[in-house]
Amino acid sequence: MFLPIILSSMLSVASAAPTERHTTGLRAGLCAGLSTECVLGAIKVEYAGKFVGANVGLGLAPTANLKLYPQPFKERTGFDWRPYVYGGSGLVLFAGFIHGAGFGADIHPKRWQRVLIQPSVGVNYTPDIQAATPAAAVSLSMGF
Repeated sequence: MFLPIILSSMLSVASAAPTERHTTGLRAGLCAGLSTECVLGAIKVEYAGKFVGANVGLGLAPTANLKLYPQPFKERTGFDWRPYVYGGSGLVLFAGFIHGAGFGADIHPKRWQRVLIQPSVGVNYTPDIQAATPAAAVSLSMGF
């Protein structure tokens, strides 16, 4: 119910400074998925440096990840982006700990440079049930 309000306020604040990409590296937003990047839905808080980053998902299933950014931003006509690889763990009440790894991208639309879209895919492993499953998540964040 509050998701459209939150997302529209993020975009309206971001559009006030469309050319500003230089932020502190701190980001916060919302995510959804089945991955150590985000289990189900959560508030995602992240710091991204030039080559290394880290994030935590604060929801029903808390998660933590480390990220490596092997390349700088690539500029395109409508957006800037840079790829990353991640690895992390989370605690799921009904399944115990999960561990995962994969890859994704930081995507900054040109119109709203402080807005960050992060799709990711990978693999999760749950030691308690000895199962590997596909992983996917997406987040929408704001850079500060």
